[in-house]
Amino acid sequence: MLIQPTIGLTPDQLTKAFPFHFVFDSTSTISQSGSSLVLLCPGLGKGSSFSDYFVIERPTQVEDFESIIKHEQQLFILRIKNLAVKLRGQMMYLPARDAMLFLGSLWLTEPDQMNKLGLTFSHFALHDASIDLLQVLQAQNVALSDTQKLTKRLSLQRTELRDINEALREEINVRKKAEIELHEGENTFKTLLESASEGIVIASEQGMIKMVNERTLSLFGYVRNEMLGQPIEMLMPSRYAEKHVRIRTDFLKNPRNRPMGASLDLIDLIAKKKDGSEFPIDISLSHVYTHQGLVIMAFIIDITERKQIETQLAEARDQAMESSRLKSEFLATMSHEIRTPMNGIIGVTELLLETDLDDEQKNLAKLVKDAGSDLLNIINDILDTSKIEAGKLRLDSIDFNLRAEIEVVTAMMAARAKQKLIDFSFMFATDVPDYLNGDPGRLRQILINLIGNAIKFTQNGSVSLSIEFQGLKDQQARILFRIKDTGIGIPTNVQSQLFQPFIQADGSTTRKFGGTGLGLSICRKLVKLMAGEIGVESQDGLGSIFWFSIPFNLATQDEHLNTPHYEPQEVAYLHSHNKTDKASLRILLVEDNNVNTLIAMKILERLGYNADRVTNGREAIEALDKFQYSLILMDCQMPEMDGYETTRMIRVIEETTGSHIPIVAMTANAMVEDRDKCLLAGMDDYISKPIDRSKLASILERWLLL
Repeated sequence: MLIQPTIGLTPDQLTKAFPFHFVFDSTSTISQSGSSLVLLCPGLGKGSSFSDYFVIERPTQVEDFESIIKHEQQLFILRIKNLAVKLRGQMMYLPARDAMLFLGSLWLTEPDQMNKLGLTFSHFALHDASIDLLQVLQAQNVALSDTQKLTKRLSLQRTELRDINEALREEINVRKKAEIELHEGENTFKTLLESASEGIVIASEQGMIKMVNERTLSLFGYVRNEMLGQPIEMLMPSRYAEKHVRIRTDFLKNPRNRPMGASLDLIDLIAKKKDGSEFPIDISLSHVYTHQGLVIMAFIIDITERKQIETQLAEARDQAMESSRLKSEFLATMSHEIRTPMNGIIGVTELLLETDLDDEQKNLAKLVKDAGSDLLNIINDILDTSKIEAGKLRLDSIDFNLRAEIEVVTAMMAARAKQKLIDFSFMFATDVPDYLNGDPGRLRQILINLIGNAIKFTQNGSVSLSIEFQGLKDQQARILFRIKDTGIGIPTNVQSQLFQPFIQADGSTTRKFGGTGLGLSICRKLVKLMAGEIGVESQDGLGSIFWFSIPFNLATQDEHLNTPHYEPQEVAYLHSHNKTDKASLRILLVEDNNVNTLIAMKILERLGYNADRVTNGREAIEALDKFQYSLILMDCQMPEMDGYETTRMIRVIEETTGSHIPIVAMTANAMVEDRDKCLLAGMDDYISKPIDRSKLASILERWLLL
C-alpha cells in the first residue's frame, strides 16, 4: 500500500525527499524505510523491529505505540543503536494503515561525522535535480493539509469521546442515584416494617415466610431465623392448617386485597404461638407483584383485649337487658298491685255515690273519687314514662276522624274551663283533612295534657285550641296544634328544660300548682315517636303558647270514621245473639279479689247483666262444664290456675266442640305487652283496672249485643 494518498508522494519520491524516513506499525514492525537510513543501518528493512535499531530520547517517557500517537505533534529525536548518530524529525500517524511514519533527517553533532559514516551530500538528496523542489514543497503542503485534517478528525473524535464519556458519567451518576434511592427506599421500607404496630408477614406464592417484622416476633414468640423459610401454616393451629393450604391455593387464582376470615368459615381467626398457646387475631391480606414473583402480605392484629372488651360489653348488655326485664316486671307488678286497691277505692266510691247520701256525704265521697282519679293519673304518667324509656310503648296505626276526636277532647276540656270560670274555644281550619291514619288515643293524651295544663295555670282570661294544615308531603298531612292561654307564663330561663322529666316552672315546696312534672316530658316523647315537633312560646306573666306538629298518613274516607276511637281492639270472633235481651245472657266473672268482685258484680248488675263468680281458673273450667255462658270476664293473676293458662285450656276444649266463647281480660296489668300477652293466650279483648263503667259497657255490647 502506498503512502501517496497520505502525503502526496510515491515511495520513490518519499525516499528521495526523505532518505531517512521509515514506517512502523503498532507491533513495532518496520514496513518501509529510506535508502540512506538502510546505508547507516545494515540489515534494516521490511519486517525489522523498531526497538532493535532505535531508541527514543525525546519526548521522554514515550515507550509504546499509543504514547507515540499522543506526542506525534512534538519533535522526536531518535538515537540509532550502536552508532553515535541521531535522527531528528516528526512522527505522523497513518490511520489507513494504523502505522506511524517518521519524517526526519540526520542530526550530526560533529563536522567529520559524515565522512566517518561514509555519507556524501548525495545521500541526503534534498537538492537532487530529479526532484523538483516545488513538488516536494507541494507534497509537504499536501501532507500538512492531510495532517491538519487528521488532527481535526482526531479532535472531533476526542470531542465525541468526551461527549460519550460525559454521557457515561451522567449514566453512572443516574445509576448511582437510583441505587442510593433504592437503598434508601429499602431502608425506609424496613423502618416502616419494623415500626408498624401490626404484625406483618411476607410470604411467597408457595406459602414460605420471606420476611417478618419485630411485632410479629413478639406476637408469636419466635426469633427471626426460626420463621424465615418456614411455611405460613406454622402460625396457626394444626386443625386449620390443611384447610388453609386449600384456601391459599384458591386465593392465588384470583388474588385481591381483603380481610381474612370469611373464607375459613370461622367466627374468629385463631393464631398459635411458639409455646402452643392460642390467641384471637384479625388479618388483612394484600398482594404485590415483584421481580421475584407474587408475594403475599398479611397484616396481623392481636384482638385478645378487644375480645375481652366485647365479652364485658356482652355481659353488660345482658345485665342491662336483664335489668330492663326486671324493671318491666317490677312495673307490671306495681301496676297490678297499685291498680287493684285503686280499683276498689274508685269502684266502691262510684257505687257509694249511687246510693242515697246527703249532700255532705256526697261531697266527701266525690272528694275520695277525685283523689283516686288524680292518683290513677299519676300512676299512668309514671307507667307511660317507664314504657317510653324502655322502648316498650308502641303506637297504633289506624284510620280515625280527626274532627270527631277533637270534639270529644274539647267537650271534656270545656267542662273543666267552665268550672274555673274561664273561656275556652277552638278553631278547626277548613282545609284540615278530616280523615287521617295514626294513633288517636295518644293524640288525645297529648291534647288533654297540654290543654289541661293551660287551664290549670290560667286564673283569668281564656284558653284556646287551633288546628291548622301545614301542607302535604309524601302522602303525609302535617297538622299543627296550638294551645294558647292567658295564664302565668313561663320564665325564659326555664323554657329550655321544660320538657325534661320532673321539671316545672315553679319547683319550690310552696308552689301553688300540683303535678308530677312528667306530663310535658311524656308529650315531647310521644310527639317524637310520631316523627313530630313540639315547642313553647311564652313570657313570664303574659301567658303561653304550646304547639306541636305531627305528620299523619291520609286515611280512606269512610262513614265509620265519624265516631272517635277510644280503645283499639283486636277482633278475633263475633259472638252474638239474635235478641238484645240482656236478661237472657249470662256472664262468668273469674276474679279472686273480693273487693274487685263486689265492684264488677255491681257494675254488671246495674248494666242489666246476670253474672256468676268463681275465684280461679280451675273453678272456671268446672263452671263451663255445668253452664253455657255468653262471655267470660277473666282476671289474669289468680292462685292455682291463672287467667292465661285457663284461656289456653278453654281454647283447646273448643277445638273439639267447635264453639267459641268471648273472653275479655280484666286485669290491673296496664303495660302494652300485657295486652299482647292476653291476646296471644287466646283472649278476645282487654280492659284494665280500675274498671271504667262506660268502657266495660261498650266492650260487652260489642261482643254480646247486635
